[in-house]
Amino acid sequence: MKKFEVYDKVIVYRDIFTEEEIDFIYFVIKKSEQDVEGMKAAMPEDSSYFDYHGPDPVEREDGTIIKTWSTWYTYGKKTFFSNNLNRELSISGIEQAKARQLILDKIKIVHDDYFASYDADSWPEYAGKNFKIDDDINGMAFADIEVLQHRINNDSEFTIEIHTDWHEQRWEWPGPKQISTYTFYLNDDYEGGEVDFLLEKENRMITYKPKKGDITAFPSGRPYWHSARAAYSGNNKLFIRVFGLKQYSGSESWHRGASLHGVENWLKLENEKVLNFVDHGETSRQVIFIGEGEPDPNRPSPPLFIDRKKSTYIDGRKL
Repeated sequence: MKKFEVYDKVIVYRDIFTEEEIDFIYFVIKKSEQDVEGMKAAMPEDSSYFDYHGPDPVEREDGTIIKTWSTWYTYGKKTFFSNNLNRELSISGIEQAKARQLILDKIKIVHDDYFASYDADSWPEYAGKNFKIDDDINGMAFADIEVLQHRINNDSEFTIEIHTDWHEQRWEWPGPKQISTYTFYLNDDYEGGEVDFLLEKENRMITYKPKKGDITAFPSGRPYWHSARAAYSGNNKLFIRVFGLKQYSGSESWHRGASLHGVENWLKLENEKVLNFVDHGETSRQVIFIGEGEPDPNRPSPPLFIDRKKSTYIDGRKL
């Protein structure tokens, strides 16, 4: 295993998978792929406003465990590995189960090393909202394995604009919370497709071009703003994402409100807070390169001023 720190708590892991393992996983996933043309797609803002991510992939009845493919907003398409292995599997299903276990085993290696690398007290503030990493690390679990594809995109500079993976607008709600994000890149035969990490306090940006087989690990919430540049030529960008989750019982104020108003009414009131939070631009940022432009007054997102001279481009394929 090799690793290097792109920035504080942003680590690239390498040689976790062998070349043969990467090719096997890629082959298994590509064999399951389905066309989603004509399928209704959610808009990216639907996630922030309504926690709606578009049509859900569903279980297949052919003995396989990779679910049906669905649209992934306007980015491309997605599917999940099913956790339902207690059934008769086809030959393809057995291959998929092998790939699934391989992914989980290797992500577990990364997860354990990642959290062993940092002092719990140094973890970002977002993860300390009513629970502590040092108390809760043993209680974390992995989200379902997501398979995600960015289609070749010549319509915009970014496939996914600046965001964090933590749904801060719903942090007080009960439920699983993203603590860490692990992204496993299955190919690099495309141009573009870099990931920008925005360093808000330092007014700079680190742009990373993933190499096939890389796994990036970073905290899911603030201040780890990031964006995905469009892959503009070559093959579609294919990767796997797994969140490290912590189940959260909900804040005291959330439960007081639910008790006072009733859960159904309280959720309506809470949704109004979510809409207000999103409408004020708190789920994103405007990147403004110093000396090259001004913030768009029609966008509510606060500006994040970046000094291009202090920014760094790292081509992982050449490391």
